[in-house]
Amino acid sequence: MTSIKDNIAATTDPAAANDLTEGYGIGSEWYNTQTGQMWKAISVASGAAQWMRLAPGPAWPPGTYRPPNHIYAVNDGQVAANKLTLTPLLIHRRVTIDRIALWLVTGQAGGEMRLGLYRTDAFTEAPGTLFAEAGTVDLSGSASLKTITVSWSLVPGQYWLAALNKASGTLPTVRRAGGAVLGHVLGNDIAGANAWRYLEAAQTYGSLPANAPAMVPSTGSDGPVLMLRRS
Repeated sequence: MTSIKDNIAATTDPAAANDLTEGYGIGSEWYNTQTGQMWKAISVASGAAQWMRLAPGPAWPPGTYRPPNHIYAVNDGQVAANKLTLTPLLIHRRVTIDRIALWLVTGQAGGEMRLGLYRTDAFTEAPGTLFAEAGTVDLSGSASLKTITVSWSLVPGQYWLAALNKASGTLPTVRRAGGAVLGHVLGNDIAGANAWRYLEAAQTYGSLPANAPAMVPSTGSDGPVLMLRRS
């Protein structure tokens, strides 16, 4: 796909003159930092560009991390070995990601976790194909934010943050999902102990599967809180 220009540091709204001659294309985004309003180009004809104002989404400044919006509480604890957890993350605007991370509380020798990202299947709205595998994080060190460098361009939609924990003598302690709102999907509890937090499945440690396996919703705490950083 041909690269198109965005303007995420504007101080005015876009105009008809902000067109293809300036490098903009259909789908280009324009963010007015003075008003907090986002615009998207629907036509970039020379001298007659048309920009559509979008409903505001949650702010995501460059260089900052975003966890899943539905997680409202976290706790510290061990996560189960050989279990794949997929936690939904809604992306509101086209964005470039340069880190995926989790918080290590207590490291253990041999501790390791494999991270990645899955797409949502357009028909079932369940986790679908693997978007990308990020690699592994070493969980044997001291308490810190553990990151993996990535280069992901995401379009708006729902994605699934994936974590697969390796079995070790003593499992490390990480920040885990401790509470959710909206029960992960409508139809479950709105909030509290019975609200679904993520999906899970037994999975032998190794490369993440190309297609998400059959998953079941969970109200437990085995799902680590993963975060993405906007570049």
